[in-house]
Amino acid sequence: KLAHDFEQTVVEKARSIYAGFGTLIVIADTNNGVYLYSYGITANQTVTLRDWNVVGAGSEGRVHNFNARLILTAHRQTNGTLMLKSWEIEPVSGMLSNPLDSMSGSGVAVGELELSGWTGPGTAGDFNVVTASLAGGNPHIRNYTVNFQDGAITYEDSLTSSLTGSGLALTQVNGFGVGRSIYALAFRNSSGNLVVQSYEIESDMQITLLASSTDQDLFN
Repeated sequence: KLAHDFEQTVVEKARSIYAGFGTLIVIADTNNGVYLYSYGITANQTVTLRDWNVVGAGSEGRVHNFNARLILTAHRQTNGTLMLKSWEIEPVSGMLSNPLDSMSGSGVAVGELELSGWTGPGTAGDFNVVTASLAGGNPHIRNYTVNFQDGAITYEDSLTSSLTGSGLALTQVNGFGVGRSIYALAFRNSSGNLVVQSYEIESDMQITLLASSTDQDLFN
């Protein structure tokens, strides 16, 4: 593991997830690149840094946990492209592994990267993860599977919206029955209106746009 000069590291922004078993995972954009931190929250409410690792040079760090053992990070590399990495957490100690697997993707506009996922309808036991970014001004969805045992990342499909937009927000939507993988994407269109689109990851892992609505629909 590379040396980490905490005194010279300036954090620009951070995001966090709770991974279970008292473990809080934080991903931070810093003046030295993107870092991943594991904190322990104890029964008496103390917070202790347990471990850390380098995600890579770049910015726009995002993190998602599939369970208490496996997490995925996404960030924008210095060349402007997406990078995904899978990691293992030791649930009791909170120690982080080195990256299990990595995969680069399409271009990512500054400030326009979103990450969401869940156990999807693909190969039994594999996890489904979706990224949203901007490609030439249009929201761009990419679908991946992550192996639940070794963290191997596989690209599955992508879909670019016909609308231009900005200010992306992505979330997985449950409650549609066993085996269905639904995601919702919200963004601001070129007219300044809110757009919400729903997508489904089909059983063959292809992405289908289900519906699209704007806030102006309320007045039409």
